[in-house]
Amino acid sequence: MAFISRGTDRIFYVWYTSTAAGASHPLILIHGNVATHEVFAPMMAGLKQTRDVLVYDLRGFGQSDRGSEPLDWETYYEDLQFLMSQLGIEHCHLVGHGFGAIVALKYALLNADIVETLTLISLPFSMHAVSDAVQNHRRALSEGGATVPMAFIERVMTALPPGHPNRRWIVEPMSAATYARVMELSCAYEPFRDLGQLTVPTLVLAGEQDVVFPAYLSALACFYLPEYRFRVVPGAAYFVVVDQPQLTAEWITEFIRHPDGTPAARDPFVDDLYGAMKVYVRDVVEAGKERLEAADMLQVDLLRGFRVLVNGVEVRQGWNQRFAKSLLVYLVFHPLTTREQICDALWPEVPYTKSRPALRVYLSHLKRLLRTRQGNDVFLAADREHVQLLGQVHCDAYEVFQRIQEAVAEEAPDRRYRLTRQVVGMLDVDSAIPIYDDWFVGLRAQAEREIEALCTWAVDYLASRGRIRESAVYERVLEQLR
Repeated sequence: MAFISRGTDRIFYVWYTSTAAGASHPLILIHGNVATHEVFAPMMAGLKQTRDVLVYDLRGFGQSDRGSEPLDWETYYEDLQFLMSQLGIEHCHLVGHGFGAIVALKYALLNADIVETLTLISLPFSMHAVSDAVQNHRRALSEGGATVPMAFIERVMTALPPGHPNRRWIVEPMSAATYARVMELSCAYEPFRDLGQLTVPTLVLAGEQDVVFPAYLSALACFYLPEYRFRVVPGAAYFVVVDQPQLTAEWITEFIRHPDGTPAARDPFVDDLYGAMKVYVRDVVEAGKERLEAADMLQVDLLRGFRVLVNGVEVRQGWNQRFAKSLLVYLVFHPLTTREQICDALWPEVPYTKSRPALRVYLSHLKRLLRTRQGNDVFLAADREHVQLLGQVHCDAYEVFQRIQEAVAEEAPDRRYRLTRQVVGMLDVDSAIPIYDDWFVGLRAQAEREIEALCTWAVDYLASRGRIRESAVYERVLEQLR
């Protein structure tokens, strides 16, 4: 254990010397958010058998100083470069977890002659369509950035049951401000371009139960890599390195030993076909991204206060006039409806002959609110009978209700439990959605009954498998609902 000073800022590191004779290039492990170098402790026995291992605390985490440097990619890159230079490391194998995976990726991108292999674990993967919602959710959980939402992190980001000894490595080693800044960097990062330029042999690992950066996103990212191996770690969520440390260490060691794999002789036609399919899938993804980026987007937030964004720009005024808020929320949940159905739902006591003319005025007002900066009416279409909400529409409450229905309909117990856990992680039971129309109040009451039934079922499910400790989160939800 030691410190290296970069200017006035200290970087804490630990060097583990291998017991193997003739160990070659060292392995450098870079941790992510809500962790220190110690998050790799459960893997250390397996990793240091074959080579030296260097771990260190990122700037602002653990025993490393926060310093006065801005917390950005350049600073974290330069910290790693400085550490390697001071320790005389000319070649290495890099492993990054979470935020640390991005740091490792950016370093390998510019230093392919130094990095022999790269392992990316739980690689953060942001998409423009959801990055704002993710940041808003974390900001709400952290009380506007005043705290680190450890309860949420421990509930959602590990597959280990409460009380498991490896949970002690998931810690709060940084300030709330540092946590928020690293979250901001992660949420703004889309890895496609960097991955497409990478030339270092790469292993990508994703947790089977990771709901934060699901395995399918890591699989998608691999289509941009020229040379890679991809594996899904069973029984692991985001914190792969503590959920399944032995298996993770074995797979990393195997990859370093054989970064190109050891396939049998392959047919030239099969090789060409494999490459062509890979390019095709990547082209499909790129074409889809271009269409999405060119499309207009409407975001409606309800779970933690009412907010509407048109192409990323918040519409602040006009929602308390002419039933605009009620009308928009109804259309989010009923994107293709009739004028009569809207009137019956929002003004059931008013005769249709009176509410229909008023609805025409209300729709005109809502259409003006939803206009793009260019003055285009792209989200709302209406004829004499029908009203339709168009385009890309994202609503946090609608997504929660949809997930509840998936969990209720699921018959396979293991899959149903995973969906139930996702629902509980997404929903803030105490949040007051500011919509009081009868149809929505009834929908929320139905959802709460279904959540209660799912949580009751989850408690029984866990009890039948001897995992009673894990049921505490569902029992708390049941107490809140009752």
